[in-house]
Amino acid sequence: LDEMAYVETLFGHGAEVISVDALSRERYLSGGMDGSLRLWKIAESSQVVFKSPAQSIDAVACIEDSLFFTGASDGSLSLWGINRKKPLHTHFIEASNPNKGITSVSACAHSDLCASGLQSGRLSIWKA
Repeated sequence: LDEMAYVETLFGHGAEVISVDALSRERYLSGGMDGSLRLWKIAESSQVVFKSPAQSIDAVACIEDSLFFTGASDGSLSLWGINRKKPLHTHFIEASNPNKGITSVSACAHSDLCASGLQSGRLSIWKA
């Protein structure tokens, strides 16, 4: 990039924003230390708020317009749909491990595959 320009600031999280992913130029997803996920609709100047059972959402990844994954410090990997305020499915990774937190999540766009990185140094591949 030869040149960057400020576009906009979005407000809503009550604590640090930890992770952001883009669905498109007009839709962004963010997760934060307040345990909330926010789907930002830029064109409509609105947001949809999802409340996670986890204390902090440390990683977010969009699969397609209606599905996304989150990873949390409690070791939970969740699959969400935009039409539901709660996860469609949650899996707890290494529940007995003190280093169980998920530090990163990446999804293969328009597929059913996701990867999660853990504090323990492990990388896991998942199928939704």
